[in-house]
Amino acid sequence: MASPSPGRHATQRLHALGFLRGPIGRRILKRHRIRIEQVHGRMTGSSVGLDHLPMHARRLHRVKVWVAILLIILTDLQVRDYNASQAA
Repeated sequence: MASPSPGRHATQRLHALGFLRGPIGRRILKRHRIRIEQVHGRMTGSSVGLDHLPMHARRLHRVKVWVAILLIILTDLQVRDYNASQAA
């Protein structure tokens, strides 16, 4: 997907915004908003978060690998937290 020119939104983003403004989208967003915020906070605020890229990950193929690895680590942390909460 080509990135849109500055100041313009991608077609997919406009469709998503329209959907979220409708009754079904509002209901889904209301139900999942807290979880979305928690995941976003964890992804950007944890010690392995996506808040910045390391110096060696500046090319697109390296960024993709870096993000994939971080998502795997974050998923593992979430599974461990979930399992610990179920055991308690």
